[in-house]
Amino acid sequence: MPRMIQKPKFIQTVQENFSSYFNELFDLPICEKIKHFNVNCRGLAGYFPLKYEITETTFGFESKEYWHICRSDHTPEGSQSYYPKNSWPDHLLHSFRVFEEIFLGLEATIEYLILEYSRDYELPLDYLAFSEGNHVLRLVCYHPNKDGQILAVPLHKDRSLFTISIWDSDGAMQILDSHENWVDTRPLLTAMNVLEGSILERISGERIVATNHRVKAVFKTPRYALLLFVHPPPDFVIRSLPNQSGYISPPILCKNYLSNHAKELGIRRSYSHL
Repeated sequence: MPRMIQKPKFIQTVQENFSSYFNELFDLPICEKIKHFNVNCRGLAGYFPLKYEITETTFGFESKEYWHICRSDHTPEGSQSYYPKNSWPDHLLHSFRVFEEIFLGLEATIEYLILEYSRDYELPLDYLAFSEGNHVLRLVCYHPNKDGQILAVPLHKDRSLFTISIWDSDGAMQILDSHENWVDTRPLLTAMNVLEGSILERISGERIVATNHRVKAVFKTPRYALLLFVHPPPDFVIRSLPNQSGYISPPILCKNYLSNHAKELGIRRSYSHL
């Protein structure tokens, strides 16, 4: 099960405005939103429309669109394409500044979580520690179900070190527990859920199991969520402890791991319909 941590006070003081910020963004005409879609940004920054990213398991689940904010002020030599420039409507920069502050302000929380995982699971700290990771803050809108589907997003694990669920408008996400039961989450005013990702599972030699979760299609109005996907830098070497069978996954650069994992999932990115 994911762990729960205290939501920083600076987020608690602004989250009452999140619904209006999301409405402003997602109610824009598609001709305005698409100006901020950049097919060459590796999915890290700007706007991403309906049906942009599809996998074999999510085919038919194309009800979401989202905006991404990344670390665009940090461009290590040779990694410029992994830190693209953020793109946001000029007349909505007031909300961008709020979300950018959240993105940068959660660094202390990320450091705290890394120390906690290292201590709780006896993981070498140098297997986890890094600075200025290639994180992505996602503002996602799930549109109401129109086809009788039970799920908006099917069972999956995040391709991250871990994912911080910062805010949720209605609590449609479910977590699969160790007894194979689906557990409902709910919107939290003062706390955040942390979902362990596949990178953390690999590093820990499967001591930590990535969180299986899904999103129910139970909403009659758009469902909004704010998530931070925590990733090491592109050239961070992912090393692994032995699993219970003694197998050690070979070292791999984070950027190669994410690319390989996307291929394994059959992720297809399409914009021909735009």
